[in-house]
Amino acid sequence: MPGAILLAELDSGYWMSAGYDAGELPVLVDSDRLYLAPDGPPSSRRRVVARYAGRERVRLSGHAWEETLERIPGAVFAYEERVGRGRVIAFAEDLNYRAYFRGANRLFLDAVVLGPSAP
Repeated sequence: MPGAILLAELDSGYWMSAGYDAGELPVLVDSDRLYLAPDGPPSSRRRVVARYAGRERVRLSGHAWEETLERIPGAVFAYEERVGRGRVIAFAEDLNYRAYFRGANRLFLDAVVLGPSAP
């Protein structure tokens, strides 16, 4: 399996992280996508659901380039943004890739099942 397993920290008080008691989620990272939170004041229309953990804790397993380990801590893994009457939910990686990381599927299912009726 290509890539590395990195640790994401969840916003445990948010509806999209329902069912994750530990507030952390190991995720498979096999791309070069990196979402950064925009500068400026927080927006009431955007919510970061998960961020990569700090430098000391982020890599759980696998190979990650040193440059990646310098840039990825604190980067956004998942976020929700309200657009018009709907919402966009974005993930930095494919949570359902080959159904390999079953623990990450819950985050996707929370978005699909709970998203349409979420506050």
